[in-house]
Amino acid sequence: MKFEWDQQKNKANVAKHNLDFADAPKLFRLPRYKWRVVVVVFTEPSVQTIRIISLRKALPYERKRYEQYLRDELGES
Repeated sequence: MKFEWDQQKNKANVAKHNLDFADAPKLFRLPRYKWRVVVVVFTEPSVQTIRIISLRKALPYERKRYEQYLRDELGES
């Protein structure tokens, strides 16, 4: 799998959210970054390519939704 992004967009993302697109590939295995739940916005321009558009800390309702999903999957509701 190939990951790509616009360098200028990444610089702006680092300045705004303190998150680097270069860390995004790891997030496709576990959607946490340094123990924070994050949101990755991406597109798949081809079968083997993921283009990162945005990477940011999850909003409180997004984090809660993700945590509920995990509880449901683990049978801990």
